[in-house]
Amino acid sequence: MIGKVIKITPGPGIQIRKKGVLDLRKLYGEISAWFEDNEYDFNEDVHSDKHKDKGREIITIWSGERNVTNYIKYKIKVNFSLNEINKVSNVSDKLDKGFIKLTFNAQLVLDYKSKWGKSFFSNFLFKTYNNYIIKKEIVKHKSKLYKEVLDLQDVAKEILEFHR
Repeated sequence: MIGKVIKITPGPGIQIRKKGVLDLRKLYGEISAWFEDNEYDFNEDVHSDKHKDKGREIITIWSGERNVTNYIKYKIKVNFSLNEINKVSNVSDKLDKGFIKLTFNAQLVLDYKSKWGKSFFSNFLFKTYNNYIIKKEIVKHKSKLYKEVLDLQDVAKEILEFHR
């Protein structure tokens, strides 16, 4: 069992939606560069690309994890949902048009090495440690991770607004 997972982003996550011209290569490149620059272990969990009548449908899920301490880990997940994607042939081969929805989710994982909570007593110690001893540190990390996911969202917003 992995320790306690604390959801940082509200509801289904932070979302961005856009209809119009998109530079998908730049968007993918900048988001993956953000993960690397911020020292996250980056992974593409899902990728599907289907050709439909009105254009391509692309679903991609990326995740990044970073061990912040021996006890706390940050996790960020980005879901790309693209519909009716077609090349903008008269402008550039690099540009596409269609609908995009990006969803950003973040989680704080405590005791990601699963050292606590294996017995009733260690579970008691785990709760005491989190709720009293390092409570302020957990709050600090929740705030820091939320700021990081907003920073990543700003990277995506900047790229998507570029072609308006």
